[in-house]
Amino acid sequence: MDIGHAYMSVHEDEPYFRFFDEFKGRMAEIHHNGVNHYWGRYMEHQPPHLNNMIDFQRTYERLRDDGYEGPIVCEIQGMDIAQVIRHCQESKDMISGIWHGTLSMKNRWYEAT
Repeated sequence: MDIGHAYMSVHEDEPYFRFFDEFKGRMAEIHHNGVNHYWGRYMEHQPPHLNNMIDFQRTYERLRDDGYEGPIVCEIQGMDIAQVIRHCQESKDMISGIWHGTLSMKNRWYEAT
């Protein structure tokens, strides 16, 4: 399941989470990226600090609580490989923190500490 594509297909949080019910136990891979909404359009493949649409906290808590054990693939764009690596590390830290209960995000975007 590509969380960015899933979110952009419904435009609201609750319908987005219906995919988790529909595909529970059948998801083989998660594609992670942020989605930024501005000027009436979406931009996907954003790093977590630019995301302003996907509720990452609820998303990764839900996947964890549903018993998801597969890979999470970062699909994040950058200007060069160094930037992509930074954004993927930022994503890894955020996902790991949520998954292990050591991070509670107050916003939809990730603020690295």
